[in-house]
Amino acid sequence: MDSSLNDTQNDQLSSNRITEESIFNLKISNIYLKEIDSLLKRLICLNKLPAIVDAKVSEFESSFSQYYLLNKFLNDDEQLQASITHLKQEFTRIYILVYEANKISNELQAMASSPGVTDDRQKVNIRINDISAINIHKAAVTRDYIKQPRLTYKTVVGVNGPLVILDNVKFPKFAEIVNLTLPDGTVRSGQILEVSGSKAVVQVFEGTAGIDAKYTTVEFTGDILRTPVSEDMLGRIFNGSGKPIDRGPSVLAEDYLDINGEPINPFSREYPEEMIQTGISAIDVMNSIARGQKIPIFSAAGEPINPFSREYPEEMIQTGISAIDVMNSIARGQKIPIFSAAGLPHNDIAAQICRQAGLVKHEKSTVDTGDDNFAIVFAAMGVNMETARFFKQDFEENGSMENVCLFLNLANDPTIERIITPRIALTTAEYLAYQCDKHVLVILTDMSSYAEALREVSAAREEVPGRRGFPGYMYTDLATIYERAGRVAGRHGSITQIPILSMPNDDITHPIPDLTGYITEGQIYVDRQLHNRQIYPPINVLPSLSRLMKSAIGEGMTRKDHADVSNQLYANYAIGKDIAAMKAVVGEEALSSEDLLYLEFLGKFEKNFLTQGAYENRTIADSLDVCWQLLRTFPREMLKRIPHNILQEFYPRDGGKHAQQAATTTTG
Repeated sequence: MDSSLNDTQNDQLSSNRITEESIFNLKISNIYLKEIDSLLKRLICLNKLPAIVDAKVSEFESSFSQYYLLNKFLNDDEQLQASITHLKQEFTRIYILVYEANKISNELQAMASSPGVTDDRQKVNIRINDISAINIHKAAVTRDYIKQPRLTYKTVVGVNGPLVILDNVKFPKFAEIVNLTLPDGTVRSGQILEVSGSKAVVQVFEGTAGIDAKYTTVEFTGDILRTPVSEDMLGRIFNGSGKPIDRGPSVLAEDYLDINGEPINPFSREYPEEMIQTGISAIDVMNSIARGQKIPIFSAAGEPINPFSREYPEEMIQTGISAIDVMNSIARGQKIPIFSAAGLPHNDIAAQICRQAGLVKHEKSTVDTGDDNFAIVFAAMGVNMETARFFKQDFEENGSMENVCLFLNLANDPTIERIITPRIALTTAEYLAYQCDKHVLVILTDMSSYAEALREVSAAREEVPGRRGFPGYMYTDLATIYERAGRVAGRHGSITQIPILSMPNDDITHPIPDLTGYITEGQIYVDRQLHNRQIYPPINVLPSLSRLMKSAIGEGMTRKDHADVSNQLYANYAIGKDIAAMKAVVGEEALSSEDLLYLEFLGKFEKNFLTQGAYENRTIADSLDVCWQLLRTFPREMLKRIPHNILQEFYPRDGGKHAQQAATTTTG
């Protein structure tokens, strides 16, 4: 039994060694053969390489000599030096691998020989675990490190916008990452978009300016686009490609993940039930956001989660904005956009949500105040330098930067980079949510810039355009971003998504907001008329909607009067808008006493509820108290959408004291 296990162990140790076939692809000159020999001798003198590796070393030496005799005519010193460097790295990794494997083996053997292990079968199981541990550790050490030699081409035949066309390419793979070396030594990365026979079309992330078709070399890596992820990314600032731009050190990656993500099994999804408090009354009360929800903010100028793994969003995220928390509550795991317009303060709203957002607890304390439990991933695409400076300065000054991971793609950065920026941000969010068990709020601004970059690439590829020149697959492409929000069964973390997009010409029927509204669970609408009347945040609650609000609010989540108050506010505000329009036609003298009450409520609603300071953080209890102050404008018999027991408890003037006792909140 022991001998067979040792043979298996030796096979496991030698399974990932450099093969002679890969060594024969290296061009070794006699000039560097002595250097290799000395390297091998130093490795052997360490006395930590097992016999099987010693034998392999001898085979390698023999192979080098034989190959040199066959390739004496090769004198490309640069290529030979690169081969030597590659060989050194491979032998160093072999040494690390074997040393660590032996270390694990010694520890497990000591465990097997401990006094507490007396059964032979138990010792056999420990030895089997020994082999499994070696196998796992070997994979961890060698993954993404030991690679076959890469292929390099000088066959660039054309450059078209952000695309580079290559010819005479052997076995190109779709979505494979390539490195382009320019004549001045600059290295840029790209991705294969299309393959046709021996031709390949590559989109260059850093732009194609300066690429010379004659002297540019292209190296195929054989891998897809991955991004390093780590919990240490919180508090850091990255560019659109995920490279640090805050003058800090490079991220020590805990893993490298595919930026397209992995689908969540629909069966594992949990329904969003917990509210995220934004601190903005118009959102928290009227359009509450559930944890795991995706909801856009409409403004103006991985792959989706597997549906079988989704859980229904049920917990509210508190934004601290009354118009959101009360009227359009956001559930944890929801995706809900903000629809805005050019010149409207959607950036200020996004920064305020980042400062104030937090979870709402089910018990006495409404918001989860644990800083290590809630994180924000913020991705800005196509923003100018002033906007980028605003976000950086705002996050640093208010102390929220330590819980924010910031990705910035500036307007002068390559347009093609905007296509990967939201995917890198969401990949980071998935790592924080599903491996670090954090509740992550992802804010993407501006999705209109992303869609325009998608249109530019589509035009360069000469694809058949769809509505207003956008590609026909834009709906599918947007879905691959939006559907990565949600909650997964068996995981404590969640991803809630708030994409912000500016509507060209304030047109909500434009393809970008139109397609976004089909995918997300509602939207937050930023209105120009309210902005012109100096109302901040100018959130129009009537066209705004949060489809998961009903599952994230109520007793045990926010407060038992939340849903009824929100319904009554919607009804009274809509009636007040109609009466204001009628007043402009018939005059105030033709209005009844009830109509005048609705007009009074309309003014108070916009002045006291919608209007909120940029640094004013309202908890959900504070926002609901403001709502009751407004509803007391009407006699009880006119509040027909609120049950009698709720009126009895909250309508009296001291109802606010009860509310404060029912839900004590602080922002997270």
